[in-house]
Amino acid sequence: MSAKTEIISNIESNVSTNGTGNISGLSLQNVLKGMINNGMFYDSGTGTGSVVRTVGVEIPSTALGEQSYAEGYNCKTGGTDDYNSLTPSESSSAGLMAHAEGNSTIAKGANSHAEGKKTFANGVAAHAEGYNTFVNATAGHAEGQSTQATGSLSHVEGYHTSAQNYAEHAQGYYNKSNKASTTFGDAGNTHHSIGVGNSTTPRNAIEVMQNGEIYIIGLGGYDGTNAGVSGVKSLQVLLAELDGITYVPVTITG
Repeated sequence: MSAKTEIISNIESNVSTNGTGNISGLSLQNVLKGMINNGMFYDSGTGTGSVVRTVGVEIPSTALGEQSYAEGYNCKTGGTDDYNSLTPSESSSAGLMAHAEGNSTIAKGANSHAEGKKTFANGVAAHAEGYNTFVNATAGHAEGQSTQATGSLSHVEGYHTSAQNYAEHAQGYYNKSNKASTTFGDAGNTHHSIGVGNSTTPRNAIEVMQNGEIYIIGLGGYDGTNAGVSGVKSLQVLLAELDGITYVPVTITG
């Protein structure tokens, strides 16, 4: 018998023995049972020192990670990557001191935090919030709807935006993140973008590369998708041409 079921059973037997205990016309038995079933009672989770707070009893939340915390509906710390099944598949060390809350959220990484609905946070200190957001990177942060942060220290916001490079930031609507290499400072790696695309063609209004060059849609042949392509000119190149000088790219290293 679970701790929750045992407490409800004890309430029923005690109230039956000691009287109805009406409070403002409500049965004490029903008041306490309602409090317990609606998340005002905390269970111990599976992980050492973990805590679970569940809304309802149909699909409880699960705290697998040590010293982790899960609350809400169908939430989990540690274990599976599947929002829908949420079946434990890994050791309780996954999700160490993680925090999952809301509806169908998963905080898998150590010290990670997932909140909202169908959010996934994997990676040390990762944070996913909003609706259907995904983080799979150390200290990555995703917010908004259907956003993905897969670069370490990256941050995405808005709608269907993504960031795959180290410390990259994306915002707006259907941006395009470019990645030429894992070397920070590569002229082909996006550092910041503002998306103005759609589901068919993600594109950027502005794109800043890791070497500092800036591309603006409609200028220098940039169409929001082709930064770094031969013949496409950055803002620095265009300004240098206006001044009658040759632009010399700056070398940037991480």
